[in-house]
Amino acid sequence: MIKIKKSRLFWVIYPSYLIVIFVCVALGSIYSFTSLKSFFYSQVENTLYEKTNLFLPYIKQELSGYTQDSAIDTMCVDAGTRANVRFTVIDINGKVIGDTEEDPDKMENHKTRPEIRSAYSGKSDSQIRYSETLEESMMYAAVPVYKGGSIKGVLRSAVSVDFINKQLWFTNWGIIAGGLLIAAFATLISFFFSLKISRPVTEITKGAKDFARGRLDAKLYSPDIEELGELADTLNKMAEELSQRLKTESRNKNELETVFYSMQEGVLAIDNDQKIMRLNQSALRILSMNIGDIKKKNVYELIRDSELYKFIDKSVNSDKLVSSDLNYGSEKEKILNVRSSPLKDEKDKRTGTLFVLQDVTRVRHLENMRSDFVANVSHELKTPMTAIKGFVETIKEGSSLEPDKLERFLSIIDKNVDRLINIINDLLDLSWIEKNEDTELIKFREEEVYKITESAVKICEPFSIRKNIEIEIDMEPDIKMKANKVLLENALTNLIDNAVKYSNEGSKVSVKARQSKNHVMISVEDKGIGIPVFEQQRIFERFYRVDKGRSRKMGGTGLGLAIVKHVVNIHKGSIEINSTSGSGSCFTVKLPKNP
Repeated sequence: MIKIKKSRLFWVIYPSYLIVIFVCVALGSIYSFTSLKSFFYSQVENTLYEKTNLFLPYIKQELSGYTQDSAIDTMCVDAGTRANVRFTVIDINGKVIGDTEEDPDKMENHKTRPEIRSAYSGKSDSQIRYSETLEESMMYAAVPVYKGGSIKGVLRSAVSVDFINKQLWFTNWGIIAGGLLIAAFATLISFFFSLKISRPVTEITKGAKDFARGRLDAKLYSPDIEELGELADTLNKMAEELSQRLKTESRNKNELETVFYSMQEGVLAIDNDQKIMRLNQSALRILSMNIGDIKKKNVYELIRDSELYKFIDKSVNSDKLVSSDLNYGSEKEKILNVRSSPLKDEKDKRTGTLFVLQDVTRVRHLENMRSDFVANVSHELKTPMTAIKGFVETIKEGSSLEPDKLERFLSIIDKNVDRLINIINDLLDLSWIEKNEDTELIKFREEEVYKITESAVKICEPFSIRKNIEIEIDMEPDIKMKANKVLLENALTNLIDNAVKYSNEGSKVSVKARQSKNHVMISVEDKGIGIPVFEQQRIFERFYRVDKGRSRKMGGTGLGLAIVKHVVNIHKGSIEINSTSGSGSCFTVKLPKNP
């Protein structure tokens, strides 16, 4: 395709003005020259006719037939000299019988001259042509000479028009010079008018280009020309409104981008070719992907999980919302809730697919824990209540029970009631700790770790004495830290109580404490039955027991270590376990001095 070079507005307007000016000057000059020529020729013609008509009566008399030709010639010479006109008399046969300038006998027959032929027909006529005799342009006026009602000859007058032509040329050059002067003046005026029109348009164009480049804060100059001024004002208003819209769109985009990248849910968008268009940091984290891996790659190249692969394949072929829970990862360690929906443009044409991914591993785990908790607490409460109900019914039905049996039944009932009370108290403690874990109701003060440990040991002493178990405290008395005394004492009591419960009679439980610059480490070690490795991750769950029968027999509620875990979390610490089946256990609590 041929590209036509565009002209600037100035070079469109200015040459047009020049053409109009020069055409007008040229036409004016031609018209003036023609009008003047016609006017002067008309005046000469009228003068010739006037002089001819004045001389005509004398010629009529001389053409009576008796006057000699020489007399007529003499009259022509005298009259022509006085009138400054060349008179010529031609008889009916075209013979020249008198002439102001030449000898008639030497002149040729004039019968064929146009003006003579017209006069022979009875019409006065004038002609302009070049005279071979005088060698100059002449205007001739011929009138018929009547005598007795018939034409006897022709009287012709003539005058040179060369001087008229010279005067006309001088006049015409004056007109041309004046026209050129006017044209030059008009050219300058048109130049400035062209600039006046084109310059604002150029400025508006420049401003519009600035708008196109994004400089919407620029303002266009408003010209004096009404239409261009309205155009400039309209463009300024348009730029202002567009600037506001762009700011709004930018703000909305930034808000959306902020929401997009701060979402906990992963967002992944792919096009119809299954190439990744957008995804956020959460999606990278959930899918364990690197940002450098995704550029210009197909999603199937990056997803190495068969379940997610099948879900994507199903989603891209569906026009409806698809949702499912998937096990994701090399060892299926994650549970992902994935939802998909089609992406469409303004014409409702599909452009891709959007996926929202949520890591629900913890949620599902908590749901399972809650389900297990309900089942466990129901079971824990049902066992003692069933026993109580059974012995109460036995007592009610057995009116003649022996005193020793009645006392044994009541002892069992009392023991199960204490167990229910312990379970309920532990549940209340755990509930209060969980409820206030992130609030300011839990106060921390500078406390001596030795005194808290000593108090916890005294609480556990009655049971340790019955089992002949020595509880040894090995720590420096000056270790201090900010803590909640009641909660920390509760946690240590549970750890020491568990150590005593699961230790063999006659063994020893050690409670040690050490400090570093920023932390205090408290450990409770026993020589009991130990905990299998595969169960160590679950022992902090509510009602979870390693040896269920032995735990219940010893009066355990299954909530002690759950309480310990929450107390440690409140103090922003951590707890570790080192244990082997049959070789005892060591629980180490690491707490910051300033939680």
